[in-house]
Amino acid sequence: AKPRAAAASLTRYSVYDDGGDQDEVVELLVGDFEEAGTNHNRPTYQKVTDDGSAEVFIFYWDSRDGIEFEGWYIGQAVGGEELWAFSKSKSLKPPRAGWRIPVDGEIRKSFVVAAAAVARQEQEVQPSADRK
Repeated sequence: AKPRAAAASLTRYSVYDDGGDQDEVVELLVGDFEEAGTNHNRPTYQKVTDDGSAEVFIFYWDSRDGIEFEGWYIGQAVGGEELWAFSKSKSLKPPRAGWRIPVDGEIRKSFVVAAAAVARQEQEVQPSADRK
């Protein structure tokens, strides 16, 4: 198999926020993420940047440290202490909605984690939806 074909088969997610009032944390989290391994039997994803420098990961943490910690996180490192977003979901893939920013804050309804192809379609449709 060609290396490019293998890279193209990796699952990608797009993170976006259509709330309009993005703070620094939300701006840091918004972007495309590519599959980058596994943690606790779920895939992990790393933010894609031109220079590969982004230390932003989406990962799952199981209940080994207590059920209150189980769920999906967005943080600086897989399993790290610098965490910016949390969802209680136990799904096999990152949940679309229900993300708390900060991790102990309120659910940010405008924050979306979607499969990259779906996210592109939604963002292309968005302007026409605003004209209703």
